Amino acid sequence: MKIIKLGNEAREGLKKGIDAVADILKTTLGPHGKNSTIGRVALGPLTTNDGVTIAKHIELEDEVENLGVQVIRQVTLETDRDAGDGTTTSAVIAQKLAGTCFDRLGSDSLLNSTESQIGLMRDISTALDQTLLEIDKKTKKVKSKKTLQDIAFTSVEDKKVGDLIADIVWQTGEHGSVLFQESKSRDITGEVIDGYTLDVGYASLYFGKGGFAEVINPLIFTTNGVIDSREKLAAPIHEAVGKEEKRSLIVIAKDFSDQMINEMVATKLKGHMDIYAIQVPNEDKIRDISAVVGSKFIDANLDPALKVTREDLGSCERAVIDIQKSLFLKGKGDTSDRVKELESQKGDNEAINEQLNTRIAELNGKSGVIKVGANSETEKDYWLLKVEDAISATQSALKEGVVKGGGLTLKEIGEKNNTILSDALQAPYNQIQENAGGGLEIPDTVLDPVNVTKTALSRACSVVGTLITTDSVIVDKNEDNKDKDN
Repeated sequence: MKIIKLGNEAREGLKKGIDAVADILKTTLGPHGKNSTIGRVALGPLTTNDGVTIAKHIELEDEVENLGVQVIRQVTLETDRDAGDGTTTSAVIAQKLAGTCFDRLGSDSLLNSTESQIGLMRDISTALDQTLLEIDKKTKKVKSKKTLQDIAFTSVEDKKVGDLIADIVWQTGEHGSVLFQESKSRDITGEVIDGYTLDVGYASLYFGKGGFAEVINPLIFTTNGVIDSREKLAAPIHEAVGKEEKRSLIVIAKDFSDQMINEMVATKLKGHMDIYAIQVPNEDKIRDISAVVGSKFIDANLDPALKVTREDLGSCERAVIDIQKSLFLKGKGDTSDRVKELESQKGDNEAINEQLNTRIAELNGKSGVIKVGANSETEKDYWLLKVEDAISATQSALKEGVVKGGGLTLKEIGEKNNTILSDALQAPYNQIQENAGGGLEIPDTVLDPVNVTKTALSRACSVVGTLITTDSVIVDKNEDNKDKDN
């Protein structure tokens, strides 16, 4: 059975849900923000101030209000996906903006309202464009490791760990990659080694365990072919691997059929072979990774049968793969010839030259590995989230620059420009002050990555701008959902 709410009743229910989750998240904001402890039946308690993590665990009994919870959850998820940080800021902005818009819509239904919902949506879009331009004007490039240390400290709230993260991000550079993982020790440590990152991960979640796969000294097969039959993989690979069949195998190809992915997963799960599939549509990237790991690039246009010998397979000291990326550490190949080839492709087109320079930097790049340990599982979970956010923040700052932190940049713009966003722009700063009891001095060393600031604002405006066009809500009763689950 469905629940149907119209007009102001629908909007009030949504707003209650938005407030319920945002009121929890905003208490975590700033240097004096507090943590939330989340009960998890199977995994034990989790103590964190990570906005997206908290939002994921909030469900309300009222069906309409729970849709409001999902609105804030969506804002935090999209901000986390695109920026890796700023999730609580996005929630605070979304709550304030939603309140402003619902107040202006009035207490009556849409037919009697003095405001147009579509008009408000357009006002938000116009104000957002104006604000983003203002943020760009206030952006400064990162020119020293000290700036990264300030960014990392603000995010992780620990000087020693912040300095470690900043040092690794500074060494790996704008095009480098930094991996974090659990450690069996009690300490948080890190190192920088030769590495190359593909911006794609394994082709099925079943290739990983616990969200990622760590593969030691694998054999690596690379081709621009489409592997759509057992004949294109099993025979040549088994012949090439031979007596080394106990070594892990990573197959990088332009595409795989669903049947082949399923067969490879079954082969792995049954213990016949530790095998992984990585689908890379970009042929240039496959050629680059071939140079890194020392494999022969098997060109399907010249060799449709994908014939391969043992000498054609590459390797690396270690590969770490998840659903989004693949990191190859200390590849056994020599990239010098590939770099020369890319250099020779440069011409008068600046855009193409920039792309080639990025790929060259990636081929010559370094990768960082940060291992997170602690005295308990609860503490380790806490630090894993903090380290992840700090890595994202420092990498983002290095790539795109920084602005004043602590909500100051948005506050200055909100005070200067009288738009529908003015109150929402000042909300993060005001909340940081409230959490600190007022009178908090924000030093110049507190900086935010510009990408985090812009993403948090953009995602909040996008979701709320769409939400305010709502004049009806249709949702299943909780009892019906329980029946479906059973």
